[in-house]
Amino acid sequence: MAVKDDRLMRNPAACVSLPRVNAAERMYLSHEQVHELAEACGSHRLVVLFLADTGVRFGEMAALRVGRLDLMRRRATIAESVTLVRGVQTWGTPKGHERREVPIPRFLVDDLAAHVAGREPGALVFTAVKGGALRAQGFQRTVLTETAASLGLKGLHPHALRHTAASLAIASGANVKVVAANARAQVRDHDARPVWAPVPGPARRGRRPSGRRGSRCCVPVVYPGRHHPDVGELRNDQSPRKPEGLEV
Repeated sequence: MAVKDDRLMRNPAACVSLPRVNAAERMYLSHEQVHELAEACGSHRLVVLFLADTGVRFGEMAALRVGRLDLMRRRATIAESVTLVRGVQTWGTPKGHERREVPIPRFLVDDLAAHVAGREPGALVFTAVKGGALRAQGFQRTVLTETAASLGLKGLHPHALRHTAASLAIASGANVKVVAANARAQVRDHDARPVWAPVPGPARRGRRPSGRRGSRCCVPVVYPGRHHPDVGELRNDQSPRKPEGLEV
């Protein structure tokens, strides 16, 4: 701005090399871990399942209203978000300022219907114990940290459930671009890597090729008795099951 306003001839920081940023290692949960965590969280069970199976941000989940749930179509309209700014809950539009619809897994429909029964359309779907919108920091401090640690998931953050949702969907065969569009985010290579296990030998029938040269292929890690409930809606049959480029 100073250069643009002619206050400086040039930017003195233009040639300064910035230190390398090391990305923190992400935590991904399996279906079994998600359900164990949800059951252990007691009254917040639906919160954990909704975050881990829809991939919405915590602020988007906290701002979700009953009138934006379409359980017949199994869709949730994400139109608001609430975040904590200097200790004050601030309401606004989602990141990117765009409304979107996300699919709701079939197994959550009945629980959600019972949870919101009798509420006004403008009421919040998920609320804090004392009423009002949930706060990510408060949820982590009072519910998630201790519960996750007891299950061997020390350091788990609510946002890890969003990463988990993307990984589980991709592992079940969902199209990466569709997953990214539903989440309104980039699905990077490390979002898919934890749920794809390398298998020695050439690709065989029923296995999805990794798209890389060599004699190794990748197959999805399958968790017994579970699969992503909406993989059919997230898959585009005209696209490869596991695209080579995960950057979208």
